[in-house]
Amino acid sequence: MLQMITYIVVGVIIFLLLRLRLSHKAKRVHVVVLGDVGRSPRMQFHALSLANVGFQVCVFGYLGN
Repeated sequence: MLQMITYIVVGVIIFLLLRLRLSHKAKRVHVVVLGDVGRSPRMQFHALSLANVGFQVCVFGYLGN
Protein backbone atom coordinates (compact mmCIF):
# COMPACT_ATOMS: atom_id res chain seq x y z
CA MET A 1 0.00 0.00 0.00
CA LEU A 2 2.79 2.41 0.94
CA GLN A 3 4.63 1.62 -2.28
CA MET A 4 1.52 2.42 -4.32
CA ILE A 5 1.07 5.75 -2.51
CA THR A 6 4.73 6.55 -3.16
CA TYR A 7 4.31 5.88 -6.89
CA ILE A 8 1.21 8.08 -7.00
CA VAL A 9 2.95 10.94 -5.19
CA VAL A 10 6.02 10.72 -7.44
CA GLY A 11 3.79 10.62 -10.52
CA VAL A 12 1.87 13.69 -9.38
CA ILE A 13 5.10 15.58 -8.67
CA ILE A 14 6.52 14.72 -12.11
CA PHE A 15 3.26 15.75 -13.76
CA LEU A 16 3.24 19.06 -11.89
CA LEU A 17 6.88 19.78 -12.72
CA LEU A 18 6.28 19.12 -16.41
CA ARG A 19 3.17 21.28 -16.34
CA LEU A 20 5.06 24.07 -14.59
CA ARG A 21 7.82 23.84 -17.20
CA LEU A 22 5.30 24.19 -20.01
CA SER A 23 3.55 27.17 -18.42
CA HIS A 24 6.61 29.15 -17.35
CA LYS A 25 4.83 32.48 -17.82
CA ALA A 26 2.30 31.82 -15.07
CA LYS A 27 3.37 32.25 -11.47
CA ARG A 28 1.79 29.08 -10.11
CA VAL A 29 2.91 26.91 -7.24
CA HIS A 30 1.63 23.53 -6.10
CA VAL A 31 2.12 22.62 -2.44
CA VAL A 32 1.93 18.87 -1.77
CA VAL A 33 1.19 17.85 1.84
CA LEU A 34 1.67 14.16 2.62
CA GLY A 35 -0.85 14.20 5.44
CA ASP A 36 -3.65 16.23 6.98
CA VAL A 37 -3.48 19.82 5.70
CA GLY A 38 -5.18 21.10 8.86
CA ARG A 39 -2.42 19.64 11.02
CA SER A 40 0.39 21.05 8.89
CA PRO A 41 0.78 24.68 9.99
CA ARG A 42 4.21 24.93 8.35
CA MET A 43 2.82 23.97 4.94
CA GLN A 44 -0.12 26.34 5.44
CA PHE A 45 2.36 29.12 6.21
CA HIS A 46 4.40 28.29 3.10
CA ALA A 47 1.27 28.39 0.92
CA LEU A 48 0.15 31.69 2.47
CA SER A 49 3.59 33.26 2.08
CA LEU A 50 3.75 32.28 -1.59
CA ALA A 51 0.26 33.68 -2.17
CA ASN A 52 1.25 36.95 -0.47
CA VAL A 53 4.12 37.49 -2.92
CA GLY A 54 1.89 36.97 -5.95
CA PHE A 55 1.91 33.25 -6.70
CA GLN A 56 -1.24 31.34 -7.52
CA VAL A 57 -1.17 28.48 -4.97
CA CYS A 58 -2.82 25.07 -5.23
CA VAL A 59 -2.58 22.81 -2.16
CA PHE A 60 -2.78 19.00 -2.41
CA GLY A 61 -3.31 16.95 0.72
CA TYR A 62 -5.79 15.14 2.93
CA LEU A 63 -8.71 16.74 4.75
CA GLY A 64 -8.91 16.07 8.48
CA ASN A 65 -11.76 14.42 10.30
